[in-house]
Amino acid sequence: MKEIGIKIMDPRIEEDKAKITSNQDIALEVERLLGPGDLQGKKILIISGSTAEKVDPIRILTNRASGKTGIELGLEAYRRGAEVAIIHRWKLGLPFKEVYAESAREFLDSAIQELSKGYDALISSAAIADYTLDPYEQKIKSGQDLTLKLKPTAKVVKVVRSSYPDLKIVGFKAETNVPEEELILRAKRSMRISGLNLMVANDVGHGGMGSDENRVLIIDAHEVKKADGKKSIIARKVMDALAAILDASDISRV
Repeated sequence: MKEIGIKIMDPRIEEDKAKITSNQDIALEVERLLGPGDLQGKKILIISGSTAEKVDPIRILTNRASGKTGIELGLEAYRRGAEVAIIHRWKLGLPFKEVYAESAREFLDSAIQELSKGYDALISSAAIADYTLDPYEQKIKSGQDLTLKLKPTAKVVKVVRSSYPDLKIVGFKAETNVPEEELILRAKRSMRISGLNLMVANDVGHGGMGSDENRVLIIDAHEVKKADGKKSIIARKVMDALAAILDASDISRV
């Protein structure tokens, strides 16, 4: 049946028993088969959600990023035919490859290792920690003043760009309570410094982090587009922009 183009879906295993695939997974495969296919043959790596920097065996430093946008980006890329992998702190049983990482260093190492397998694009939607520390080997006792010495982490997109100069990279820029013009200026500056092809910028001072909806600016070398609503809708518009960049790159190589 596979030889004549029929898609066979494996059962899900629960309590050592094979059960029919969920309606949600079946619907996703139908969308992939009937979708535009404009990312078919492309490999896309997404890094998503928050990192966690170990303070001691119990405590961590983290942030409020939920990873919802990264998951929606992965699902949208999958619907459109891409081979997708996602690096994040969860194991959610997504229909594509999941790589578990926790600290900023682990996110970076996992990204470099995965990219060595050959990818067309990286989407860096994760809220990577800007600072880390040397963790305590034992639990810190409570009830006393405590000073932690933080040190900066490496910027994932900068390291990736230096290692993969031809890779298409989508970055995310979060600011708080700044005018739109200033947000655009800062996003464009980050694009230029890190050599990004596309930037998604938003002001988290007005919401978006941890919620199901957001309002963002999608910025490329030529224009700025606004997108707002559910994160699934935003993911679709980001993928529209990335697909156009990848298509233009393919045409230029012909």
